[in-house]
Amino acid sequence: MRWTGVLLVVLAASAAPAMLPPGTFRAAWVPDVAALACVHVAFRGTPDRAALLGVAIGLASSPWRPEPAPWLAFLHGATAYLTALVASGLVRDGAFVRMIAAAAAVLVLRGGALLAAAVSDTEPLGAGGAACAAATALLAALCAGCAAPPFAALARRWRLLAPLERSFRDV
Repeated sequence: MRWTGVLLVVLAASAAPAMLPPGTFRAAWVPDVAALACVHVAFRGTPDRAALLGVAIGLASSPWRPEPAPWLAFLHGATAYLTALVASGLVRDGAFVRMIAAAAAVLVLRGGALLAAAVSDTEPLGAGGAACAAATALLAALCAGCAAPPFAALARRWRLLAPLERSFRDV
């Protein structure tokens, strides 16, 4: 029963882009739930738990994404791990810090996805595509930054990711 929330978040984060109308996720009008969940665990858990969540989301979302499965899992796991390392070094944790961390995580994830698409040549950018992709990544980062504090508050209140969060027994 404890892991139900984690499973729900992993499924929502991996399947949300596939269930939205075409172009909605790519146009960045919907916050990246995967990045928000990884940032939440990065601030409330440990780096290894954040990386575990990132790899799980990356593997679960690979059937719906054009990027190769290992690349997506590595990208989510590494982003979550690095975010947790940065979060563990911070003295104060506030809403603004979470907003910046979520925006940075989305920029890294979108940039990595663009790099994977360029290397595998699944989606060539074409003329003007790089500028459009950069603008989309910035809009996605802005959306994720704005959604980070409410997501963290809801995840704390509903205890969605409680098994991955650090408790008093872990200290």
